[in-house]
Amino acid sequence: MLDLYFHDETEDVSRKVNKKKASRPTSQEPEHNVREVKHQDEQSLMALKGTSFNSLPDVSCHHFPELCTMTVAPTPDVSFSAINFFLTSYLEGSNFDYLPPLYLRTSEHSPLAVTTKCVATASLAMDMNDSQLMNRARRQYADALALTNTALRSPESAILDNTLISILLLGLFETLAFEGRHSPDQWTVHTQGAAALIRLRGKQQFETPLGHRLFLQVANYIRISSAQQKRRVPREFKSIEDEAHTYMDLSNPVLGLAALTDAFTNLRADMESKSSPSHAKIVETCLEIDRQSILLIENFPPEYRYEVLEPSKAPTWTFRGVAHRYPNIRIALHWNAVRMIRLFTNGWIYTHSKIISRAEPDPAIDEVARSRAEIQQHAAKEVSHQMIFDILASIPQFTDLLSTSPSPSSRFVIWPLSAVGDSPVVPPEAKAYVISCLRLLGHVSGIRQAAKAADMIEESKDLEDW
Repeated sequence: MLDLYFHDETEDVSRKVNKKKASRPTSQEPEHNVREVKHQDEQSLMALKGTSFNSLPDVSCHHFPELCTMTVAPTPDVSFSAINFFLTSYLEGSNFDYLPPLYLRTSEHSPLAVTTKCVATASLAMDMNDSQLMNRARRQYADALALTNTALRSPESAILDNTLISILLLGLFETLAFEGRHSPDQWTVHTQGAAALIRLRGKQQFETPLGHRLFLQVANYIRISSAQQKRRVPREFKSIEDEAHTYMDLSNPVLGLAALTDAFTNLRADMESKSSPSHAKIVETCLEIDRQSILLIENFPPEYRYEVLEPSKAPTWTFRGVAHRYPNIRIALHWNAVRMIRLFTNGWIYTHSKIISRAEPDPAIDEVARSRAEIQQHAAKEVSHQMIFDILASIPQFTDLLSTSPSPSSRFVIWPLSAVGDSPVVPPEAKAYVISCLRLLGHVSGIRQAAKAADMIEESKDLEDW
Protein backbone atom coordinates (compact mmCIF):
# COMPACT_ATOMS: atom_id res chain seq x y z
CA MET A 1 0.00 0.00 0.00
CA LEU A 2 2.83 2.39 0.76
CA ASP A 3 4.20 2.00 -2.76
CA LEU A 4 0.76 2.57 -4.27
CA TYR A 5 0.41 5.69 -2.15
CA PHE A 6 3.79 6.86 -3.36
CA HIS A 7 2.66 6.39 -6.96
CA ASP A 8 -0.57 8.29 -6.32
CA GLU A 9 1.39 11.19 -4.84
CA THR A 10 3.53 11.55 -7.96
CA GLU A 11 0.42 11.73 -10.12
CA ASP A 12 -1.22 14.21 -7.77
CA VAL A 13 1.80 16.47 -7.67
CA SER A 14 1.92 16.39 -11.47
CA ARG A 15 -1.34 18.27 -11.55
CA LYS A 16 -0.15 20.75 -8.93
CA VAL A 17 3.17 21.52 -10.57
CA ASN A 18 1.60 22.07 -13.94
CA LYS A 19 -0.36 24.91 -12.30
CA LYS A 20 2.57 26.35 -10.39
CA LYS A 21 6.23 25.91 -11.38
CA ALA A 22 8.69 26.41 -8.59
CA SER A 23 10.73 29.57 -8.79
CA ARG A 24 13.84 28.05 -7.19
CA PRO A 25 16.51 26.30 -9.33
CA THR A 26 16.22 22.52 -9.20
CA SER A 27 19.65 22.15 -7.65
CA GLN A 28 18.59 23.90 -4.44
CA GLU A 29 16.56 22.81 -1.45
CA PRO A 30 14.18 25.17 0.40
CA GLU A 31 16.19 27.38 2.71
CA HIS A 32 15.02 25.66 5.89
CA ASN A 33 16.14 22.25 4.58
CA VAL A 34 19.72 23.24 3.89
CA ARG A 35 22.58 23.03 6.35
CA GLU A 36 25.90 24.02 4.79
CA VAL A 37 28.66 21.79 6.09
CA LYS A 38 31.97 23.56 6.51
CA HIS A 39 35.15 22.32 8.13
CA GLN A 40 34.69 24.57 11.18
CA ASP A 41 31.21 23.21 11.98
CA GLU A 42 31.68 19.55 11.01
CA GLN A 43 32.25 18.81 14.69
CA SER A 44 28.73 19.94 15.58
CA LEU A 45 27.28 17.96 12.68
CA MET A 46 29.00 14.60 13.03
CA ALA A 47 30.94 14.81 16.32
CA LEU A 48 34.48 14.68 15.08
CA LYS A 49 35.75 11.90 17.31
CA GLY A 50 36.19 8.19 16.89
CA THR A 51 36.47 6.15 13.73
CA SER A 52 37.79 7.99 10.69
CA PHE A 53 36.43 7.61 7.18
CA ASN A 54 40.01 6.95 6.17
CA SER A 55 39.85 3.57 7.92
CA LEU A 56 37.44 2.28 5.27
CA PRO A 57 38.25 1.18 1.71
CA ASP A 58 38.26 4.58 0.04
CA VAL A 59 36.85 5.59 -3.30
CA SER A 60 35.12 8.87 -2.62
CA CYS A 61 37.92 10.56 -0.66
CA HIS A 62 39.80 11.25 -3.88
CA HIS A 63 36.82 13.14 -5.26
CA PHE A 64 35.34 14.46 -2.01
CA PRO A 65 38.17 15.39 0.39
CA GLU A 66 35.70 16.56 3.03
CA LEU A 67 34.76 12.92 3.63
CA CYS A 68 38.32 12.04 4.49
CA THR A 69 38.46 14.49 7.37
CA MET A 70 35.18 13.38 8.88
CA THR A 71 34.99 11.03 11.82
CA VAL A 72 32.07 9.49 13.63
CA ALA A 73 31.55 9.31 17.36
CA PRO A 74 31.57 5.85 18.96
CA THR A 75 27.93 4.85 19.35
CA PRO A 76 25.83 1.70 19.57
CA ASP A 77 23.79 3.09 16.66
CA VAL A 78 25.06 1.28 13.58
CA SER A 79 23.74 4.05 11.32
CA PHE A 80 27.04 5.95 11.42
CA SER A 81 29.00 2.89 10.33
CA ALA A 82 26.44 2.26 7.61
CA ILE A 83 26.75 5.82 6.28
CA ASN A 84 30.54 5.56 6.31
CA PHE A 85 30.47 2.29 4.40
CA PHE A 86 27.86 3.46 1.90
CA LEU A 87 29.39 6.84 1.02
CA THR A 88 33.02 5.77 0.83
CA SER A 89 32.88 2.21 -0.40
CA TYR A 90 29.53 1.04 -1.75
CA LEU A 91 29.04 3.87 -4.24
CA GLU A 92 32.12 3.06 -6.30
CA GLY A 93 31.16 2.83 -9.96
CA SER A 94 27.47 3.37 -9.23
CA ASN A 95 25.09 5.98 -10.62
CA PHE A 96 25.03 7.62 -7.19
CA ASP A 97 28.64 8.77 -6.99
CA TYR A 98 27.39 12.38 -6.82
CA LEU A 99 25.70 11.69 -3.46
CA PRO A 100 28.41 12.27 -0.78
CA PRO A 101 28.65 16.09 -1.00
CA LEU A 102 24.87 16.40 -1.28
CA TYR A 103 24.39 14.29 1.82
CA LEU A 104 26.85 16.48 3.73
CA ARG A 105 24.87 19.60 2.82
CA THR A 106 21.40 18.39 3.71
CA SER A 107 19.70 18.58 7.10
CA GLU A 108 19.61 15.50 9.29
CA HIS A 109 15.85 15.00 9.02
CA SER A 110 15.42 15.86 5.35
CA PRO A 111 14.00 13.22 2.98
CA LEU A 112 17.41 12.84 1.33
CA ALA A 113 19.25 12.30 4.61
CA VAL A 114 16.72 9.81 5.97
CA THR A 115 16.52 7.94 2.65
CA THR A 116 20.32 7.78 2.42
CA LYS A 117 20.45 6.41 5.96
CA CYS A 118 17.88 3.75 5.08
CA VAL A 119 19.75 2.61 1.95
CA ALA A 120 23.10 2.77 3.75
CA THR A 121 21.78 0.45 6.46
CA ALA A 122 20.51 -1.97 3.81
CA SER A 123 23.86 -1.92 1.98
CA LEU A 124 25.76 -2.70 5.18
CA ALA A 125 23.25 -5.42 6.06
CA MET A 126 23.82 -7.05 2.68
CA ASP A 127 27.60 -6.74 3.02
CA MET A 128 27.49 -8.32 6.50
CA ASN A 129 24.74 -10.79 5.53
CA ASP A 130 22.85 -9.59 8.61
CA SER A 131 19.09 -10.22 8.46
CA GLN A 132 18.39 -8.26 11.65
CA LEU A 133 20.12 -5.23 10.25
CA MET A 134 18.12 -5.59 7.02
CA ASN A 135 14.91 -5.63 9.08
CA ARG A 136 16.05 -2.40 10.68
CA ALA A 137 16.61 -0.93 7.23
CA ARG A 138 13.07 -1.90 6.26
CA ARG A 139 11.71 0.00 9.25
CA GLN A 140 13.77 3.03 8.24
CA TYR A 141 12.41 2.63 4.72
CA ALA A 142 8.87 3.37 5.97
CA ASP A 143 10.07 6.67 7.45
CA ALA A 144 11.97 7.56 4.29
CA LEU A 145 8.93 6.81 2.14
CA ALA A 146 6.67 8.98 4.31
CA LEU A 147 9.08 11.92 4.17
CA THR A 148 9.46 11.60 0.41
CA ASN A 149 5.69 11.56 -0.02
CA THR A 150 5.49 14.74 2.05
CA ALA A 151 8.02 16.40 -0.28
CA LEU A 152 5.98 15.27 -3.28
CA ARG A 153 2.88 17.07 -1.96
CA SER A 154 4.59 20.42 -2.42
CA PRO A 155 4.92 21.71 -5.98
CA GLU A 156 8.06 23.55 -4.90
CA SER A 157 9.91 20.69 -3.24
CA ALA A 158 8.69 18.02 -5.67
CA ILE A 159 10.91 19.19 -8.52
CA LEU A 160 14.09 19.61 -6.47
CA ASP A 161 17.15 17.48 -7.23
CA ASN A 162 17.13 16.09 -3.71
CA THR A 163 13.54 14.86 -4.01
CA LEU A 164 14.30 13.05 -7.24
CA ILE A 165 17.44 11.53 -5.71
CA SER A 166 15.38 10.34 -2.74
CA ILE A 167 13.05 8.50 -5.10
CA LEU A 168 15.99 6.92 -6.91
CA LEU A 169 17.46 5.84 -3.58
CA LEU A 170 14.15 4.23 -2.61
CA GLY A 171 14.45 2.23 -5.82
CA LEU A 172 18.00 1.22 -4.87
CA PHE A 173 16.67 0.02 -1.53
CA GLU A 174 14.30 -2.35 -3.34
CA THR A 175 17.23 -3.99 -5.13
CA LEU A 176 19.14 -4.35 -1.86
CA ALA A 177 16.17 -5.78 0.02
CA PHE A 178 15.64 -8.34 -2.75
CA GLU A 179 13.01 -10.96 -1.85
CA GLY A 180 12.61 -12.93 -5.06
CA ARG A 181 12.33 -12.85 -8.83
CA HIS A 182 9.23 -10.60 -8.80
CA SER A 183 10.81 -7.94 -6.56
CA PRO A 184 11.35 -5.63 -9.58
CA ASP A 185 7.63 -4.72 -9.26
CA GLN A 186 8.49 -2.54 -6.26
CA TRP A 187 11.49 -1.01 -8.00
CA THR A 188 9.31 -0.24 -11.04
CA VAL A 189 6.95 1.86 -8.90
CA HIS A 190 9.82 4.14 -7.91
CA THR A 191 11.08 4.29 -11.48
CA GLN A 192 7.63 5.42 -12.60
CA GLY A 193 7.68 8.08 -9.92
CA ALA A 194 11.08 9.32 -11.09
CA ALA A 195 9.84 9.35 -14.68
CA ALA A 196 6.89 11.52 -13.65
CA LEU A 197 9.25 13.99 -11.98
CA ILE A 198 11.57 14.43 -14.96
CA ARG A 199 8.50 15.48 -16.94
CA LEU A 200 7.62 18.03 -14.27
CA ARG A 201 11.14 19.41 -13.88
CA GLY A 202 11.14 20.74 -17.43
CA LYS A 203 14.01 22.49 -19.14
CA GLN A 204 15.45 23.91 -15.92
CA GLN A 205 16.73 20.45 -14.97
CA PHE A 206 19.35 20.80 -17.71
CA GLU A 207 20.79 24.02 -16.25
CA THR A 208 23.22 22.15 -13.98
CA PRO A 209 25.60 19.19 -14.46
CA LEU A 210 23.76 17.33 -11.70
CA GLY A 211 20.46 17.88 -13.50
CA HIS A 212 21.99 16.28 -16.60
CA ARG A 213 23.27 13.33 -14.56
CA LEU A 214 19.90 12.74 -12.93
CA PHE A 215 18.05 12.83 -16.23
CA LEU A 216 20.41 10.25 -17.75
CA GLN A 217 20.11 8.08 -14.64
CA VAL A 218 16.32 8.11 -14.76
CA ALA A 219 16.43 7.48 -18.52
CA ASN A 220 18.58 4.41 -17.91
CA TYR A 221 16.16 3.09 -15.29
CA ILE A 222 13.18 3.63 -17.61
CA ARG A 223 14.91 1.49 -20.22
CA ILE A 224 15.74 -1.23 -17.71
CA SER A 225 12.14 -1.22 -16.48
CA SER A 226 10.85 -1.47 -20.06
CA ALA A 227 13.18 -4.39 -20.76
CA GLN A 228 12.13 -6.20 -17.57
CA GLN A 229 8.46 -5.82 -18.44
CA LYS A 230 9.07 -6.67 -22.12
CA ARG A 231 7.52 -3.41 -23.22
CA ARG A 232 8.63 -0.86 -25.78
CA VAL A 233 10.32 2.27 -24.46
CA PRO A 234 7.45 4.74 -23.79
CA ARG A 235 6.87 7.24 -26.59
CA GLU A 236 6.18 10.07 -24.15
CA PHE A 237 9.61 9.54 -22.61
CA LYS A 238 11.27 9.55 -26.03
CA SER A 239 9.74 12.94 -26.81
CA ILE A 240 11.20 14.34 -23.58
CA GLU A 241 14.57 12.79 -24.35
CA ASP A 242 14.60 14.25 -27.85
CA GLU A 243 14.23 17.70 -26.31
CA ALA A 244 16.90 16.89 -23.71
CA HIS A 245 19.40 16.04 -26.44
CA THR A 246 19.52 19.71 -27.43
CA TYR A 247 21.29 20.34 -24.11
CA MET A 248 23.69 17.39 -24.29
CA ASP A 249 26.92 16.33 -25.96
CA LEU A 250 25.70 13.85 -28.56
CA SER A 251 29.16 12.28 -28.81
CA ASN A 252 28.75 10.94 -25.27
CA PRO A 253 28.97 7.11 -25.44
CA VAL A 254 26.15 6.94 -22.89
CA LEU A 255 23.75 8.40 -25.45
CA GLY A 256 24.91 5.94 -28.09
CA LEU A 257 24.36 3.08 -25.66
CA ALA A 258 20.89 4.44 -24.88
CA ALA A 259 19.88 4.36 -28.55
CA LEU A 260 21.20 0.81 -28.85
CA THR A 261 19.28 -0.24 -25.75
CA ASP A 262 16.09 1.23 -27.18
CA ALA A 263 16.42 -0.84 -30.35
CA PHE A 264 17.08 -3.98 -28.31
CA THR A 265 14.23 -3.33 -25.85
CA ASN A 266 11.70 -2.56 -28.58
CA LEU A 267 12.60 -5.73 -30.49
CA ARG A 268 12.26 -7.80 -27.34
CA ALA A 269 8.82 -6.29 -26.73
CA ASP A 270 7.75 -6.96 -30.33
CA MET A 271 8.86 -10.58 -30.04
CA GLU A 272 6.60 -10.99 -26.99
CA SER A 273 3.59 -9.35 -28.64
CA LYS A 274 0.71 -11.23 -30.27
CA SER A 275 1.85 -9.97 -33.66
CA SER A 276 5.44 -11.13 -33.26
CA PRO A 277 7.65 -10.58 -36.32
CA SER A 278 8.53 -13.51 -38.56
CA HIS A 279 11.69 -15.51 -37.92
CA ALA A 280 13.34 -13.82 -40.90
CA LYS A 281 12.35 -10.35 -39.69
CA ILE A 282 13.71 -11.05 -36.20
CA VAL A 283 17.03 -12.16 -37.66
CA GLU A 284 17.17 -9.09 -39.89
CA THR A 285 16.49 -6.72 -36.98
CA CYS A 286 19.02 -8.49 -34.75
CA LEU A 287 21.68 -8.20 -37.43
CA GLU A 288 21.03 -4.46 -37.64
CA ILE A 289 21.28 -4.07 -33.85
CA ASP A 290 24.53 -6.03 -33.91
CA ARG A 291 25.85 -3.76 -36.65
CA GLN A 292 24.95 -0.73 -34.52
CA SER A 293 26.71 -2.35 -31.55
CA ILE A 294 29.93 -2.78 -33.52
CA LEU A 295 29.72 0.82 -34.73
CA LEU A 296 29.26 2.07 -31.17
CA ILE A 297 32.31 0.12 -29.99
CA GLU A 298 34.39 1.45 -32.88
CA ASN A 299 33.48 4.99 -31.80
CA PHE A 300 34.26 4.52 -28.12
CA PRO A 301 36.76 7.24 -27.08
CA PRO A 302 40.40 6.29 -26.44
CA GLU A 303 39.87 6.33 -22.67
CA TYR A 304 37.53 3.33 -23.05
CA ARG A 305 40.35 1.01 -24.09
CA TYR A 306 41.08 -1.92 -21.82
CA GLU A 307 44.10 -4.18 -21.32
CA VAL A 308 44.18 -7.96 -21.65
CA LEU A 309 46.42 -9.07 -18.79
CA GLU A 310 49.27 -11.45 -19.30
CA PRO A 311 48.42 -14.93 -17.96
CA SER A 312 50.95 -14.53 -15.15
CA LYS A 313 49.16 -11.38 -13.93
CA ALA A 314 45.61 -12.74 -14.15
CA PRO A 315 43.96 -14.09 -10.97
CA THR A 316 44.14 -17.87 -10.72
CA TRP A 317 40.36 -18.25 -10.63
CA THR A 318 39.64 -16.54 -13.96
CA PHE A 319 37.94 -18.43 -16.76
CA ARG A 320 40.61 -19.98 -19.00
CA GLY A 321 43.18 -17.73 -17.32
CA VAL A 322 42.05 -14.59 -19.18
CA ALA A 323 41.40 -11.26 -17.43
CA HIS A 324 40.78 -7.68 -18.56
CA ARG A 325 41.82 -4.47 -16.83
CA TYR A 326 39.63 -1.41 -17.48
CA PRO A 327 40.34 2.24 -16.61
CA ASN A 328 37.47 2.15 -14.11
CA ILE A 329 34.32 0.27 -13.20
CA ARG A 330 31.97 2.60 -15.06
CA ILE A 331 33.77 1.97 -18.36
CA ALA A 332 33.74 -1.78 -17.71
CA LEU A 333 29.98 -1.53 -17.15
CA HIS A 334 29.51 0.19 -20.51
CA TRP A 335 31.49 -2.50 -22.28
CA ASN A 336 29.47 -5.25 -20.64
CA ALA A 337 26.19 -3.50 -21.48
CA VAL A 338 27.07 -3.66 -25.18
CA ARG A 339 28.28 -7.24 -24.83
CA MET A 340 25.05 -8.33 -23.21
CA ILE A 341 23.00 -6.75 -25.99
CA ARG A 342 25.16 -8.54 -28.56
CA LEU A 343 24.89 -11.78 -26.59
CA PHE A 344 21.08 -11.62 -26.50
CA THR A 345 20.64 -10.54 -30.12
CA ASN A 346 23.08 -13.14 -31.45
CA GLY A 347 21.32 -15.74 -29.33
CA TRP A 348 18.09 -14.79 -31.08
CA ILE A 349 19.83 -14.89 -34.48
CA TYR A 350 21.08 -18.38 -33.64
CA THR A 351 17.66 -19.61 -32.50
CA HIS A 352 15.59 -18.18 -35.33
CA SER A 353 18.13 -18.96 -38.06
CA LYS A 354 18.13 -22.53 -36.83
CA ILE A 355 14.35 -22.66 -37.20
CA ILE A 356 14.57 -21.28 -40.74
CA SER A 357 17.36 -23.64 -41.81
CA ARG A 358 15.60 -26.73 -40.45
CA ALA A 359 12.08 -25.90 -41.53
CA GLU A 360 10.14 -28.33 -43.66
CA PRO A 361 10.25 -27.54 -47.40
CA ASP A 362 8.24 -24.37 -47.82
CA PRO A 363 7.72 -22.29 -50.97
CA ALA A 364 8.14 -19.22 -48.79
CA ILE A 365 11.68 -20.31 -47.86
CA ASP A 366 13.95 -20.89 -50.85
CA GLU A 367 17.21 -22.80 -50.66
CA VAL A 368 19.27 -19.61 -50.80
CA ALA A 369 17.48 -18.31 -47.70
CA ARG A 370 17.96 -21.67 -45.99
CA SER A 371 21.70 -21.67 -46.73
CA ARG A 372 22.02 -18.07 -45.57
CA ALA A 373 20.26 -18.97 -42.31
CA GLU A 374 22.77 -21.76 -41.69
CA ILE A 375 25.66 -19.34 -42.19
CA GLN A 376 24.02 -16.79 -39.88
CA GLN A 377 23.45 -19.45 -37.26
CA HIS A 378 27.12 -20.43 -37.13
CA ALA A 379 28.29 -16.80 -37.19
CA ALA A 380 25.93 -15.89 -34.34
CA LYS A 381 27.29 -18.76 -32.27
CA GLU A 382 30.86 -17.52 -32.76
CA VAL A 383 29.94 -13.95 -31.81
CA SER A 384 28.04 -15.19 -28.75
CA HIS A 385 31.05 -17.19 -27.59
CA GLN A 386 33.30 -14.15 -27.93
CA MET A 387 30.86 -12.04 -25.89
CA ILE A 388 30.72 -14.79 -23.25
CA PHE A 389 34.50 -15.00 -22.96
CA ASP A 390 34.86 -11.19 -22.82
CA ILE A 391 32.22 -10.86 -20.11
CA LEU A 392 33.87 -13.58 -18.02
CA ALA A 393 37.27 -11.91 -18.52
CA SER A 394 35.83 -8.66 -17.08
CA ILE A 395 34.79 -10.22 -13.75
CA PRO A 396 38.14 -9.53 -11.97
CA GLN A 397 37.56 -5.81 -12.56
CA PHE A 398 34.60 -5.97 -10.19
CA THR A 399 35.45 -8.58 -7.57
CA ASP A 400 37.94 -11.06 -6.16
CA LEU A 401 36.01 -14.30 -5.90
CA LEU A 402 38.55 -15.80 -3.49
CA SER A 403 38.28 -12.93 -1.03
CA THR A 404 36.35 -13.53 2.18
CA SER A 405 35.13 -9.93 1.90
CA PRO A 406 34.25 -9.25 -1.76
CA SER A 407 34.06 -5.67 -3.00
CA PRO A 408 30.62 -4.00 -3.04
CA SER A 409 31.09 -3.73 -6.82
CA SER A 410 30.56 -7.51 -6.92
CA ARG A 411 26.88 -6.78 -7.45
CA PHE A 412 27.66 -5.45 -10.94
CA VAL A 413 28.57 -8.93 -12.22
CA ILE A 414 25.26 -10.64 -11.44
CA TRP A 415 23.38 -9.51 -14.52
CA PRO A 416 26.26 -10.17 -16.98
CA LEU A 417 26.91 -13.59 -15.45
CA SER A 418 23.19 -14.38 -15.61
CA ALA A 419 23.08 -13.36 -19.28
CA VAL A 420 25.98 -15.70 -20.01
CA GLY A 421 24.43 -18.61 -18.14
CA ASP A 422 21.08 -18.09 -19.87
CA SER A 423 22.52 -17.99 -23.40
CA PRO A 424 21.28 -20.76 -25.72
CA VAL A 425 24.85 -21.31 -26.96
CA VAL A 426 26.82 -21.06 -23.71
CA PRO A 427 29.55 -23.74 -23.59
CA PRO A 428 28.97 -26.24 -20.76
CA GLU A 429 32.24 -25.30 -19.03
CA ALA A 430 31.29 -21.61 -19.10
CA LYS A 431 27.82 -22.33 -17.72
CA ALA A 432 29.31 -24.38 -14.89
CA TYR A 433 31.78 -21.56 -14.16
CA VAL A 434 28.95 -18.99 -14.06
CA ILE A 435 26.90 -21.08 -11.63
CA SER A 436 29.95 -21.51 -9.38
CA CYS A 437 30.68 -17.76 -9.44
CA LEU A 438 27.09 -16.84 -8.60
CA ARG A 439 26.86 -19.38 -5.79
CA LEU A 440 30.13 -18.13 -4.33
CA LEU A 441 28.94 -14.53 -4.46
CA GLY A 442 25.66 -15.49 -2.86
CA HIS A 443 27.38 -17.41 -0.07
CA VAL A 444 30.30 -15.11 0.71
CA SER A 445 28.83 -11.68 0.03
CA GLY A 446 25.21 -12.43 0.92
CA ILE A 447 23.91 -11.17 -2.43
CA ARG A 448 20.65 -13.07 -2.66
CA GLN A 449 20.15 -12.19 -6.32
CA ALA A 450 23.32 -14.15 -7.09
CA ALA A 451 22.10 -17.30 -5.36
CA LYS A 452 18.67 -17.02 -6.99
CA ALA A 453 20.24 -16.55 -10.42
CA ALA A 454 22.45 -19.60 -9.95
CA ASP A 455 19.39 -21.70 -9.07
CA MET A 456 17.42 -20.49 -12.08
CA ILE A 457 20.31 -21.09 -14.50
CA GLU A 458 20.92 -24.57 -13.13
CA GLU A 459 17.22 -25.39 -13.36
CA SER A 460 16.95 -23.77 -16.83
CA LYS A 461 14.29 -21.34 -15.62
CA ASP A 462 13.49 -18.16 -17.51
CA LEU A 463 15.55 -15.23 -16.21
CA GLU A 464 14.00 -12.58 -18.39
CA ASP A 465 11.28 -11.44 -15.97
CA TRP A 466 13.71 -11.31 -13.05
